[in-house]
Amino acid sequence: MAVKTLTIKKSVYEKLSSIKKKDESFSDLFERLSESENPDLMRFAGILKDIPESDFKEIKKRMADFRKDFNESFNLRQRKIQKELK
Repeated sequence: MAVKTLTIKKSVYEKLSSIKKKDESFSDLFERLSESENPDLMRFAGILKDIPESDFKEIKKRMADFRKDFNESFNLRQRKIQKELK
């Protein structure tokens, strides 16, 4: 069996470690997560609870900015296509 080495952030390791079953290897965990057709999203409940309020506000701001930029870009492309079809 071939083996690959992965480098991940410590915070990612800790999150993965927290959802790994006691008798499960990380390989087994990756396999389980990658094969799941209907992932249990509840396992992510509370994952952001330890983020400082200032960081959470920054995340929300960036998400809002992204949505605004995306919507503007999408609407511009949509109008351009509509003009080309006329």
